[in-house]
Amino acid sequence: MLPDYRSVDRLNFFCTGLSTFCHNAKNKLEHVKKAYLLVGSTWETELSKIDNKMIYAVQKAADEDEQYYIGESFSLDFARINEFEIIHRHSILLTLQNTLEHFLDELCQVVAYTMNSPIKLTDQNGHGIPRALKYLSKIAKFNLKSVQQERQIVMSTQQIRNLIVHAGGKIPEDKKHKSVILIKNSIYFNGIPGHYITIKPEFIEYYIDILVSFFEKLHFEIQEFMERAS
Repeated sequence: MLPDYRSVDRLNFFCTGLSTFCHNAKNKLEHVKKAYLLVGSTWETELSKIDNKMIYAVQKAADEDEQYYIGESFSLDFARINEFEIIHRHSILLTLQNTLEHFLDELCQVVAYTMNSPIKLTDQNGHGIPRALKYLSKIAKFNLKSVQQERQIVMSTQQIRNLIVHAGGKIPEDKKHKSVILIKNSIYFNGIPGHYITIKPEFIEYYIDILVSFFEKLHFEIQEFMERAS
């Protein structure tokens, strides 16, 4: 979170938050990663408990029919944990996209203040992450070529975010839809048209690392911006 930058000298980069901006963003991402791993370990613990209970119950079963019934009964418990995991990954993905958008919006605001620019972020067409990146590139003259790879992954993830928010995670039935093509070509997402998307567990850590890389590279652009503004 940025301080109340409008109450300080616009070229005092420490007080406006520019000097530590990317450091703060990376710290936030690390906190999200820790939360994800902590909750993820809960699912593993619960699955282990269910598995042990099932094994014990099967061993005590009188015959194969009873064993089959026990297996069917415990399958509902396994399915419930799997549903919790899906909800958790969806929630973390939304949190990451919201965090990125929030930090980029704040960066655009303090950059506009630093430049004393009459052109504000809200004057730009579009919304969200694309609008903020456009502002940094067109108005603040950030060179975003260095983050092109991360930017592409961010925008692909934004498609998945929109799928979750606007369609409850249900994949369009149109096989030519951009989301369908994205999921088909991804190693981190599964699902077929007309069904619900599955986010593989390893995606979250991978994506957080991508966002950390994004902010590490963006830090150098902020440094150059501060030099131009001084």
